Amino acid sequence: YLQDDEQNQGQHGQSDRIQHVESTTSFEKRNLTTLTRNDSNLDSLQTSLNPSTTSSTHLMTKSEI
Repeated sequence: YLQDDEQNQGQHGQSDRIQHVESTTSFEKRNLTTLTRNDSNLDSLQTSLNPSTTSSTHLMTKSEI
């Protein structure tokens, strides 16, 4: 009986984790669209700040995505 209970808890934990992952990805997707929308603004902003750092910062942002 105890073993059954533990197995049930394990399954519950797993489904909870899966739901959490799903909500995280949808949240990231929303962030991605915002990032894409701001991409051109970011480029011009960085260029005005310091042209030499633009490419490296841009690359970093892309790899993070």
